This record gives sequence, structure tokens and C-alpha cells, in this order.
Amino acid sequence: MTANLIATGYIIQDKQGTAIFGTGATVDEAWAQVVTEAGPFFDAYGNAKADEAAFTEDFKTFPATAALIAKVEAEGGAIAWALVDGICCTCDEAEADDEA
Repeated sequence: MTANLIATGYIIQDKQGTAIFGTGATVDEAWAQVVTEAGPFFDAYGNAKADEAAFTEDFKTFPATAALIAKVEAEGGAIAWALVDGICCTCDEAEADDEA
């Protein structure tokens, strides 16, 4: 039951689940961060891949809490996090939500 979780922005994670590569108040803002910090993108053969293709083929977008976004900004994207009823959050938030 999600009683306390509210999405205030978005995270973008690689489809392999390695790390969160972008955060933002909107999907476009989060994706712009990914393009700036992780691009350019390439396919398995080393050929350039358009940003739009990478967005749909290589990454996942999730709504996220402010606490998770702040944690990613403070610690980087290689952190543990949880998905509760479609909202990404910190592990502490997920635990507190379970207790609610």
C-alpha cells in the first residue's frame, strides 16, 4: 500500500539496471542530463545511435520521489532503490511505506 509516496520528478536508468543516469522534474529534463553526461550512444557494432533510439531501446524512465532524486544527485546513480506501486523511492522510504 502506497500511503506516503509522491512522485515529484523522474529518473532514467539503463535497461540492464546498472545505474540511474539522469534525474529531472520532467522526463525531458532527465533525458537531457543523460544525453549530456552519457552520450553519444552506440549500438553493439560501434555504430552511432540516435538519441531517440537510445532513449527507447537502452533506457527505462520511472516517476520518482524527491528523496530518491536528491540521493542520486548527492551520491551518484549507482545506488540501491525501490519501486513501490510504480513510484521509485529510496529504500528507507519503501520500508517506511511498508510500515504505514
